[in-house]
Amino acid sequence: MREPLPEVTSYLRLGGREWNWPTALRRRVMSAYVWAVVGMAPAGSLLFGLLAERWGAPAAILSGALVCAVGAGTMLVVFPQVRRME
Repeated sequence: MREPLPEVTSYLRLGGREWNWPTALRRRVMSAYVWAVVGMAPAGSLLFGLLAERWGAPAAILSGALVCAVGAGTMLVVFPQVRRME
């Protein structure tokens, strides 16, 4: 399985040292990332599995896509500087 956002994670793992961040801060950022990606996967699987069982797989996939789109749109509105990131 492909790791989500490999560029971001490798940048945090390797490039974060270039920013001279304290080690404790880098550890907290990576632990929050791992918790969000790995720790929340079972909850999402359960939720979308229940949706697929109740309304079918296409509805579950569509609802997942809508959740992602709303999340991305919210991030662009709340953090407009993300558009200017290179």
